[in-house]
Amino acid sequence: MKIDLFGDNLTIFIQCENELLNHWLAYASWYSLNINLPHAQVKLLVKRTKDTSLYFDWAARRNINCYRYIEGSARGIIDCNKHADRPYLIIPPSVMAVKEFDKAWLDILNGKSNLIIENGIEFYVNSEDNKVSKNDSLCCGVATSSVATFVRYDDFNDFVCREWINKKGPFTKKVRTKTINEQKVIDLWNRAQATIDL
Repeated sequence: MKIDLFGDNLTIFIQCENELLNHWLAYASWYSLNINLPHAQVKLLVKRTKDTSLYFDWAARRNINCYRYIEGSARGIIDCNKHADRPYLIIPPSVMAVKEFDKAWLDILNGKSNLIIENGIEFYVNSEDNKVSKNDSLCCGVATSSVATFVRYDDFNDFVCREWINKKGPFTKKVRTKTINEQKVIDLWNRAQATIDL
């Protein structure tokens, strides 16, 4: 079965650590996936930290599987515990989907290769070929003018993640954006912020 432009037949894991910032970033990432790749199955893979607070309560309210682990590689944890069949993507919490897959993405995702993709994304297929290739064009940084399905962001311009996680109300006008990717991230962040407690 092939992956389609809205993520059908694909599982996406958001891999992060148990901390407040990642609680928020993972939610914004999930929200963007839910909007732009609504057919993908999304799961959380959360590494335990010294912080014993229970974050990610939003996942249970949305029937999202949240797997916690102590150590090991994400791929090893997923495969060993049979958390998903392949193919699957592993993304960090600071990656958002800003549009559906395009033909270039689908050609690669429906190929036979495991991939390490720029900006911390890993893709694994069900293949006897365990070779892992690299692809640097499928996820762009927020400051670039390139347009891709995934955008990796951290702090940019007036947007500092740790300062915005507990603010109320939209702040689009307060953050100056320079690229389309920055505007898409801010728009998705505002929309996600309004829904996290629902």
